[in-house]
Amino acid sequence: QYAHARISSILAKAREESLSSEGADTGLLTHEAEQALLRKLLLLPEVVEKVVLDLAPHHLPHYAQELATAFHSFYTQCRVIQPDQPDLTRARLHLLEATRVVLARTLGLMGISAPESM
Repeated sequence: QYAHARISSILAKAREESLSSEGADTGLLTHEAEQALLRKLLLLPEVVEKVVLDLAPHHLPHYAQELATAFHSFYTQCRVIQPDQPDLTRARLHLLEATRVVLARTLGLMGISAPESM
């Protein structure tokens, strides 16, 4: 939940500064922390399939924790809003939007709220 709230806060700050991810070039996301977060995002369908086929709901909270950890690693290593690099800022905002959606869906599948703030 904290990761979702943190992402929401970053995106709100970006909106206040009139920044958006429109026209983002995700090819600019080359940092290892960005790549790790992208790879983790892509695992959601596989995790959900595993939950359903194996009747193993414990995979959801494990995935949520791993995704939050990947986000926090990214956030620690990569400054999102970079005034001197608007293209990279757009790409990173796009990555955060995707992370926020996947976290919200994962939390929702577990019946947990996805707060905008804490």
